[in-house]
Amino acid sequence: MLRSQDDGESQRRAQGPIISTLKCIVTEWGSSAQTNFYIPPERYAGYSYLEDHGQSGRNSQRGTDTYSHGHHHHAFVYAEESSNLHPHHYEVYNIMRGNSPNTPKVTVTSYSSFNLTRPQGDTIHGRWPYHGQSSVLSSHMRTFNLSILHSQMTIPYIHPQLKIPVPPLHLPWFYGALCWSFALAGLVMLNMPQKWILDGGGRGNLGRQEHYRRHWFPYRVFAWVLIVWQSPCSFLADYVHMTNISLWHVIDRVTACMMMSLELVKLVIMRKHTRPLIYVLYLLCCGGAIVCFFKSQEAQKCLNEDGFVFWHCCWHCYPILGSIVHLLEYYTHQQSLSKGTKRKTGSP
Repeated sequence: MLRSQDDGESQRRAQGPIISTLKCIVTEWGSSAQTNFYIPPERYAGYSYLEDHGQSGRNSQRGTDTYSHGHHHHAFVYAEESSNLHPHHYEVYNIMRGNSPNTPKVTVTSYSSFNLTRPQGDTIHGRWPYHGQSSVLSSHMRTFNLSILHSQMTIPYIHPQLKIPVPPLHLPWFYGALCWSFALAGLVMLNMPQKWILDGGGRGNLGRQEHYRRHWFPYRVFAWVLIVWQSPCSFLADYVHMTNISLWHVIDRVTACMMMSLELVKLVIMRKHTRPLIYVLYLLCCGGAIVCFFKSQEAQKCLNEDGFVFWHCCWHCYPILGSIVHLLEYYTHQQSLSKGTKRKTGSP
């Protein structure tokens, strides 16, 4: 009796991490309506997004890029009144002075009352919470005056969980174009059915083309979903609303999980109907795509803009690479059929 109770407790302990992981996936990833690159919109009172492209650093180089997607806002904001700032801005921020890389940054611990004078001559008075260490002022100082000579005071939007500034996300045009690669794969599937569709599954209906012989796997439905649903969802979630709170993020994740599960089932089904070399190419493409997807998620967690764009583009290249292998298999099968027909007829 005691042994059975111990076994039950050990099973519950073993299931605990699994259940917590599943809950984390459902609540934090599957049901989240925003990404880590989310930036509050301009309607928040008290600050406006900087459009000054003369700002030093990386933003000055990327701010005037013509290929960048214009819907995504700059992450750095100009504060007008301390009392009107977004709550996330109260945690950590830097006061940047001048455009010189040697100019020190000021970050003071605890609450500090201070006056800030801008080039226009007006002064900001406030009592703002600071966090961190100071490279110019000691942390025990309570009041100070600082004159900003060459640039406006900027305060980065701090991610509430990661506690680091969110960089401005610049999505190139080809990032949005690759969202429609799923539609390309669906068109290839419909127009050039694979060999396992011809060989497997029940009998074909009378008066119907033989290459549409029915199979228990929803091959044509799968292709149509890629065209009319998966591609638009991917475009709206990953490109249009990448830095916004949107229900499309949840819809895209759920759809992607379902379609990827069907893709894995399809790979299992087609194994015995596919040439070994072709099948290995399919597996390499699928495995590489999964690796790229997890790398893109890792880059998003770290707010690595360039890494996220690169790896997510590689993930969206999977339908293109899969379509190339699909075409290779299709034409190889057609050549084998034509050779068999010539042998039967005896034609040279």
